[in-house]
Amino acid sequence: MATLDDLHLAMGCFLTESSQAENVMFSIYYVCAPSGSLDGLFNEFMDQTLGTNIRMVKAASNGYPFCDEHRVILVDAYSDLDALLPKRNFIVHGFNASRSERTTSLPSPTGSVSVRMIIT
Repeated sequence: MATLDDLHLAMGCFLTESSQAENVMFSIYYVCAPSGSLDGLFNEFMDQTLGTNIRMVKAASNGYPFCDEHRVILVDAYSDLDALLPKRNFIVHGFNASRSERTTSLPSPTGSVSVRMIIT
């Protein structure tokens, strides 16, 4: 049976891979964005949720003149990102919603803690 340490290790691996995917997404966004400084585009990108970032990458790369071979790869990646988003939201936030709000009580050593989560 898996232990809590196993779960923490798996979550760490998942979050590391998710971060790497977001770095690749930003790189594509930066290359394809019609204008803007690296700092400005980075700040704009990092201020958004993963779902918004996926839409931003799609919009920017759809306007870029990729060759047909590369366009096929991008469209395949779009499908993978769309499939990943609800799973990632469920793993990271504990529930799956495109936009929702929920308040829940979490156990802690000193009693229950009320946590309000907003997912966009």
